Amino acid sequence: MSLNAHDEQATSAVMRPRKKLKVTKQPKYTIAEWDAKKEIIISLYILGNWPLSMVEGCMHVVFGFDASNSMYKKKLKEWHVFKNESSSQPQSRMDGPITPLVKRRRCAGAKPQILAEYQSGAAFSWRTHDLVLDWPDAELKALACMLCSTSNYLMGLFDQGRPGETSSGWKVNLFGLTPPQGLEDYSTEWKAIADQCHGASTLISQGNGTQQKCQRTLLNVFKGIDQLAQQEDPWMLVYLWRIILYLRGISYRIENKKVGIPSTSFGPQNDHLVGHLLGGSHPVVLIMVARFLRYWPAALADNVLANYETLVARSGTEFGSSDERTIFFLTEYMYVAYYHGHDITLTYQLASDICQRSEELGPVPQWGGKTYGFVLASKLLARIDKEKGNIDRWHGRLTPLAEKLRNGDRECQTRALQIRRMMAHWYREAGNRERAQEQRVHADEIFNSMRELGVEQGNWNLNWPFESGQCRPSELARVYRQHT
Repeated sequence: MSLNAHDEQATSAVMRPRKKLKVTKQPKYTIAEWDAKKEIIISLYILGNWPLSMVEGCMHVVFGFDASNSMYKKKLKEWHVFKNESSSQPQSRMDGPITPLVKRRRCAGAKPQILAEYQSGAAFSWRTHDLVLDWPDAELKALACMLCSTSNYLMGLFDQGRPGETSSGWKVNLFGLTPPQGLEDYSTEWKAIADQCHGASTLISQGNGTQQKCQRTLLNVFKGIDQLAQQEDPWMLVYLWRIILYLRGISYRIENKKVGIPSTSFGPQNDHLVGHLLGGSHPVVLIMVARFLRYWPAALADNVLANYETLVARSGTEFGSSDERTIFFLTEYMYVAYYHGHDITLTYQLASDICQRSEELGPVPQWGGKTYGFVLASKLLARIDKEKGNIDRWHGRLTPLAEKLRNGDRECQTRALQIRRMMAHWYREAGNRERAQEQRVHADEIFNSMRELGVEQGNWNLNWPFESGQCRPSELARVYRQHT
C-alpha cells in the first residue's frame, strides 16, 4: 500500500507541469506612433467632445490606427487628458498640472443632452474652427469634420432627454425606426427619391436627347428632397449618399469634367457611425452597409449575410412572408449576396424566392417596394442565366418584364428602357446583331412614348432650359425655387 502511494507521489512529481517562461508582449504601436496621433486623438476627444469609442472607430477607419480601448485609456492618462471636467477649459486641463478629477453626475438611465446648437438650426453645424490642427491631409480633415457633424446630428435625433422631460427623439424598434410625436417615418419616400435618381442616371446615360427627360425626373427629385428635408430624419443618412452618387454622375456627363474631393474618402464611414448608435445588426445599418460595400469594396463581415437571414426570418414571422417589409429586407439581402458577397448560388435562391413571394405585375404597374424587388430579382436571375450562356432563358425572363413595365408609371417606363438597352448590349456581345437591333427599336419606342406624369402639376409645366453645359443640377434647383 505504501509502495503504491510512493509511486503515485513520484508520478505526480514527474507529471507536474513546469512553469512557463513569461514572455513580454510587445505593444502594437510604438511610443512614436502614438505621439504622431496624439494631437488628432485629443482634438476629437476633447475639442470634438466625442465618446472614446467613437474616437477609436474614427482612428481605425480613417487613419488605420487600430488600438485597443485599454491602450487609449492608458495613453490618455499618460498625456494627462481627462474629460469629465468643465468643457470650457479643455486646453488648460491638457497642459496644466494634474488636479483631482471631479466627475459630473447625470440622472440614472438618461442619455447625455446634446448641445442646443446641434438640436436646433442647421443639421450639420460642425464648427470648423474647433479643429485648429494641421492634419496630414486635407481630405482626412474634411472627413473628420463630416464624421463629427454626422455624429452630432445622430445624437440629436436619438436623444431621449432626461427623465421627466416631455420631449424625446427617434427610437429604435426591431425592424426600423419610430419617429417622435409629430413626425412621420419617411423611409419609403427617401427610397423613392433614390430610385428616381437611378432612373435619371439611366436616362442621361442613353444620350440622343435624353437630357430633357432626365431633367423632368430631376425636378421630381429636387421637389421631394425639398419637402422631406423639412424634417430632421435619420433615413436621410441611409439614402442621401446614394442620391449624391447618382447626381454627381449626371453632372459629370453633362459638364464633361470631374471636380471636388473623391467620394471614396467619405462614403464608407457613415455606416460606422450609425452602426455605433443602432447596433451592427439593425436593419437600417444593414441597408447602409449594402449600399456602401458596392461602391467601396472591403472585406465583407462574416455576420452581415447571417444578420440579413435572421432579419428576413423575423420579419416573415412578424408581418408575413409576402409583406412588403419582408420582401424589402429580402431584396436587400439578395443585393448584398450578389454585388458584394458574389455568392451566385445564394443570389439565385433569394431571387427565385422573391419572384415567388411577389405578386405578378398588373396591367399598369406602379413603382414601389415590391415592384423594385421583383424587377431586381428578375434582372439578377437573367444575369446569372447569361453568365451560364443560356440566352433563351434570360430572353424569356426579361422580355415580358419589359413589356409590362412599359405600361406603368414613369419610373417603371424608365426601367423598361434600361432593360431593353441591356438586352441589346447582351445580344451585341453574343454577336447577334439582328436581335440587338430589334431590342434597340423597342428601346427607342419606349423612349419616344414615355409619359410625363405629374410634372404638369404645381407650376412644373415651365419650359426649363437644360441644354448641355448650360444648366447644372444646382442651377436647376435654384431656378425651381424661384418659380415655386
